[in-house]
Amino acid sequence: MTGARGPGIVGRIYLEYGRPVLIGTQWGTRGGGYVGPAGGPRNVRIRRADGSTTIRPLGGLRRPVAGR
Repeated sequence: MTGARGPGIVGRIYLEYGRPVLIGTQWGTRGGGYVGPAGGPRNVRIRRADGSTTIRPLGGLRRPVAGR
């Protein structure tokens, strides 16, 4: 999905407490672009390494640092 600010985050790897998770679905967007600060939470469905899935706020996830 490509929004007003570039490609979406679906399919990207993020870190949850230092462990990799895959972003499966994103909510909290309007027309493909991110909602502003007053637009509510940006929730994502993540899949963990053990195969479990959950929905959580994007804000608690971190991008992995390249080269580590």
